[in-house]
Amino acid sequence: YPVLARRCLDLKTDDKEVVQMCDAVQKLVDESKEEIAINLLKEKAAPELVSRATGLSMARVLELQAGLQEGSAD
Repeated sequence: YPVLARRCLDLKTDDKEVVQMCDAVQKLVDESKEEIAINLLKEKAAPELVSRATGLSMARVLELQAGLQEGSAD
């Protein structure tokens, strides 16, 4: 598969491609942290614990918690 091999090489060696890949992976990590935080909050975990467990800021955890509360009011 020469096309696939070339693309993989580009992703590993071209600076622009490396930055794009790193950004994409970081976005996935951030989304996963938020998903974990939401699940913990749904289980009534304390926001402080959620922040420590996920590495999210306390402000972001409280935003996620507020979003859950708004969603349950509908």
